[in-house]
Amino acid sequence: MLDLSSTTFLIDTPGLPRRRLERYSTNLFDKWDLYISKIVAIPDYSIALEVEEGSIKGKGKIAVALGALYLGIGTYGSFTSGLQTIRDQVVTASNYLADQANSPFDADMTVNRKGGIATQLRRLFTRVQSGQISVEEAMIEAEKLIGENAKDSPEFMNALRDSLRAAPKHHQQSDLGLEIPDFAEPSPDEANHEPKPQVPRPPVAPAPHFRVVVWRDSRREERHIRVLNRR
Repeated sequence: MLDLSSTTFLIDTPGLPRRRLERYSTNLFDKWDLYISKIVAIPDYSIALEVEEGSIKGKGKIAVALGALYLGIGTYGSFTSGLQTIRDQVVTASNYLADQANSPFDADMTVNRKGGIATQLRRLFTRVQSGQISVEEAMIEAEKLIGENAKDSPEFMNALRDSLRAAPKHHQQSDLGLEIPDFAEPSPDEANHEPKPQVPRPPVAPAPHFRVVVWRDSRREERHIRVLNRR
């Protein structure tokens, strides 16, 4: 399976008791699952959601098999337009997850969205079209990104190569919007800043810490739930 997208969020709100955290997590998963099934045009995928207490800290992830991604791309005519459309769909799903995660609290929230294989492949198109790399160099990088999954769908790899070869160069077009940033830019690098001295704090006995994991391995399988309790 290949990562299609991941979303992490941190909500500045007091932690929830175990039962409420479990209800919150499963309800959030069910809403997100239903939303993805309506807007993401891929025949099969897996999704997973982890939520920890303290503040509310969560991570949602969508993964897809290469063959299923290829079938989804094929519903939009050309390889490039299908890849871009699916990327846009998972961005929308990522935004929905973040909005729904905070809706019960309406609190300060930090969100980080990371694109997966669709975003990474679109960047390769941009680099080929701008002349930064050749088609063969792009295919080498694509094979590294896809890894052993490449053998699961030689049709995908052949279509990718053909589409890279056919992609018009940037100077031949006006504006195709092919610069594909990640879901969110990282915060400015603070490596050169002087670190603040750390003030030692007295040790505090750890409180019980709950983590709820909800996942579905495919669209046809049952939802699974696990609650972990650790100190």
